[in-house]
This record gives sequence, structure tokens and C-alpha cells, in this order.
Amino acid sequence: MEATKSNTEDQLIQEAVKFINEQAKAADECSYKIGEYILEKFFEGKIEKVLSKDRKKPVTLRSLLKNGDLLVSPGRLSEATRVVALRNRLKDSNMDLDGISYSHLAELIKLGPDKEEEQAKFLAKIREGKLSTRALAREVWKVKYGQDKPSQNGAQTAGPEDTRTRNQGYCRKTIALFSEIPDDCNFDELFDNDFNTEEIEALQDLASQMAKVLAKAIAFKDKCEGLLPKLQACINERTVTASEQPTEEAVQQEAA
Repeated sequence: MEATKSNTEDQLIQEAVKFINEQAKAADECSYKIGEYILEKFFEGKIEKVLSKDRKKPVTLRSLLKNGDLLVSPGRLSEATRVVALRNRLKDSNMDLDGISYSHLAELIKLGPDKEEEQAKFLAKIREGKLSTRALAREVWKVKYGQDKPSQNGAQTAGPEDTRTRNQGYCRKTIALFSEIPDDCNFDELFDNDFNTEEIEALQDLASQMAKVLAKAIAFKDKCEGLLPKLQACINERTVTASEQPTEEAVQQEAA
């Protein structure tokens, strides 16, 4: 009975994996087609225009991204177009793309167009079966930011002492960062003249990052309010202890 149940579960899982993978591949093909379309219609098929660091996009593309009827997000369109541009460039370089998925390329574009050597190394490891998509994401992060990628809860895996030391560093760095902001700094004036010229993707990215920073700032405020009484209690205790210690003069008099 148990063996039959196990076989049934195994079959169900295998069928589910097959179905999900097929749909994922179909979604990837759809993304490729969208990217190819944008590349040809809005960038004249010129790969260098897509991979350029210049954030300015063609006027017609900006109008497309602002269209309220568009079901695909600007970020997704941008990713698909850059993935296709990278894939076409690699094909033009006779690069072997066997076993290279859309997800792999979506990670590699994060390195930027000037990291061709790193991209080639990662592609070789992927073909050898040494890098999963998740592992590639961690490696790309390390190349881009010079450190290991944090886990989902924002902290890297570490022992208690390492975590304590790291968190103390975060606390001091955050205090130093906020201390650098002058009291008369007016954020309202920072982007007034840029909102109408910035790409919608850039504005969405700014808004998203700002919301995350605000949430972290509020959380940091709560942590500081919890830490302040402990700091003050420690200061008071150390002050009392210090006042009870005999002075050097008293020690000398007693010795005499």
C-alpha cells in the first residue's frame, strides 16, 4: 500500500515538473519574441544601442512604455530586450549557447556590457553544469558589488559572534550616514526638474528603492529606540562604578 502511494506521488511530481518546465520554456520563448520585436522596431536591430549605458530611450519607445493598455511592465520589456541583445551578440561571437537559458542571460545582463570576460567565464561554467541559475545570481552579485549576496532576510549566514560584529558595524555605519545629512537638506527640490525627462523605468526604480529605504529607516528608528535605554543604563552603571573607584591620590595616601 505504501509503495503504491509512493509511486503515485512520484508520478504526480514528475508530471508536475514536466508541465511546469514546459510552461516556463514557453514563457521564455515569449520573452525572446518580445525582445526581438522591441530590438527590431525601436532600436533598428542595433545591439549596441540596447546594451549602451545611455539610459535615454527612443521617443517612440517611451510612448509605448507609458501606454496604459500595455500588460507587460517596462522593467520586463527592458529585460527581454537586453537579454535578446546579449544573446544576439554572443551568437555573433560564435559563442556556444547550448544549455544557456533565458534566466541565465537575465542574470548575465546585470553585469553590464563591459563585463564580457566575466560573462564568458560564467557561460563556460553553466555549460559544464557547474552553475545553477541561483548560483549564477550569487556569483553575478559578488562580481558587481564585491561581496556575497545577502540571504532573503538581509543577512548572510554567519555564526553568533560574526553576526553580532556585523550588526554592530551596520549600526555605526547607518548612524554615520544619517549624521552626514544636513538639517537644511530639502529632498522636495532634488528631482523637480527631472521628473518629466527621466525614463519611467528610472522613476519606478527610484520610487521602489525609496520605499525600501523608508521602511528600513523606520525599522532602524525602532531599533534605536529599543537600544537607547540599554545604552543609557550601561552609561549610568559605568559612571557609578567609576565614581566608587578610589582616586590615585587616595591610594597613595592610604599606602603612606
